[in-house]
Amino acid sequence: MDSNGGLLSSTTSHTISAGSLGSQNNLTAVSEGYGLQASSPTQTSGGPISIKSPYDGSSNNVGAIGSAGTMMADSSNTPVVSGSWTFNIQAKASYNAPPATDYADTLTLVATADY
Repeated sequence: MDSNGGLLSSTTSHTISAGSLGSQNNLTAVSEGYGLQASSPTQTSGGPISIKSPYDGSSNNVGAIGSAGTMMADSSNTPVVSGSWTFNIQAKASYNAPPATDYADTLTLVATADY
């Protein structure tokens, strides 16, 4: 979950938007945006863990980060032992975005288990 709706600069009050929840954004095709990609799911047994769309993008395709919970990965209700995956955050500022050193966001990640 994203607390600011994007990367917020408190100094300039400008936000690089995280986009709409669940959409896939090609950062090359937009003037400004912010999102994440998940990759490299592994587990020692069980699963398998799979990355859910739109977070399984490559290159500059990112899944939007929203203010409500969104599933990034899943094991289809199959138990997983020592599961993990990585994610990277990508952002693109428009040419007229005010420069600042304080663009920030707070992301909350929650892992849940089914019993």
